[in-house]
Amino acid sequence: MTVTPTLAGQLGFDVERGALVAGVVVASPANAAGLRGGRTAGGALTGGGDVIVRVGAREIDSSEDLRNAISDLRRGDRVEIEVVREGDRRTLRVQLSASG
Repeated sequence: MTVTPTLAGQLGFDVERGALVAGVVVASPANAAGLRGGRTAGGALTGGGDVIVRVGAREIDSSEDLRNAISDLRRGDRVEIEVVREGDRRTLRVQLSASG
């Protein structure tokens, strides 16, 4: 989900751009890397998860940017992903799934 200034205000984010991690699959590279998804209640997003702002050297302003950055990588590649979590920037290292 693309983070916009409106969404950032609603969820109390410190950033107004990026790709929101709405959910994380348990047995996935994202989970293994420590990415956190948002909180939901009744199917609606009520709290933010990590906001991805960089993949490798590419700045991420939207969910489309994230899809494009990931599609340029190969299975098994390792990449650094910069996220904003609760106002702090963190760098996570993700290894893309070698199968699938």
